[in-house]
Amino acid sequence: MNWKQSIAGGYPREPLVRAGLMLLGALLLLGQMAMASRQNKAPGRELQSAHQTESGHTPGVNPRQGGSDDCLVEAVIQVESGGKARKVGRAGERGLMQIKADTWREVTKRLYGRPIPFDRAFEPELNRIVGRAYLQELREFLLRKNAQWQTDERSLLLACYNAGPTRVQESGFKPTRWPAATRDYVQRVVALHEFYVAEGLPATRVVMARARTPLPSRS
Repeated sequence: MNWKQSIAGGYPREPLVRAGLMLLGALLLLGQMAMASRQNKAPGRELQSAHQTESGHTPGVNPRQGGSDDCLVEAVIQVESGGKARKVGRAGERGLMQIKADTWREVTKRLYGRPIPFDRAFEPELNRIVGRAYLQELREFLLRKNAQWQTDERSLLLACYNAGPTRVQESGFKPTRWPAATRDYVQRVVALHEFYVAEGLPATRVVMARARTPLPSRS
């Protein structure tokens, strides 16, 4: 089996498996949306990307669809926080993508030339930017190790996000050696990702997902 496939390139899968993943993704999404609905901020409070029109859509992008990476980011958000921008995890992780303090400091320093205060991890758009950048760093780490892969890139990427790249490397990149919680996490995010890729992202989430870097300031 050739595991060196990119996320954008798709995955080998049987129709029944794909249908099962989509159904699981839909059920997960409905449950998480119900839990988070009262805690989400009003859309009008989100910052608008410089590339968006007044209607809030990105030119040339179908508002019902997102790229594969946008869908993956949204799937991670739903599993990590259920869309709750002010969620705090057991280990102190913050915001939509449940980012740890050390990761936040390192990634924001690389992005902006200086560490951004961790209090700002509760800002939805900034949290997305930092989380997306961290996913890209993890992807680059994996691509340097692709001769050792024992499964597909998407699963490895999600395992790194959940358990950390060091633990995934120490496992020999083998899913059977990951903690049960990490395997469960990967399965849940994959199911939601399949659902979003097949059905498209809700329009408001496409706008948020496609916001690109700029932001900080506020000395």
